[in-house]
Amino acid sequence: VSDQGAINLVNQAKSAIMSMRSSSAEATMLRDLLDPASKRAVANVIDSLIRCNGIVDTMEVYLRQKFWALLGLPDEPLPPRSDED
Repeated sequence: VSDQGAINLVNQAKSAIMSMRSSSAEATMLRDLLDPASKRAVANVIDSLIRCNGIVDTMEVYLRQKFWALLGLPDEPLPPRSDED
């Protein structure tokens, strides 16, 4: 996801959130409106954020599972960083 693409997605979400009362509507919007490639891109960003400090804790794994489910993606193990063997 490019920086501009991420900025655009955040801006769209912010404007949609202004009229919403909970994040479940936002999650439904992402699940229903994003194409499969975009869902996978969001999931990849989540995975990168989890791995960025080199420590994966149980809360991160739990939240990852929740976000993946909200996106309608099947649960998969967190892949290793590309520099890990």
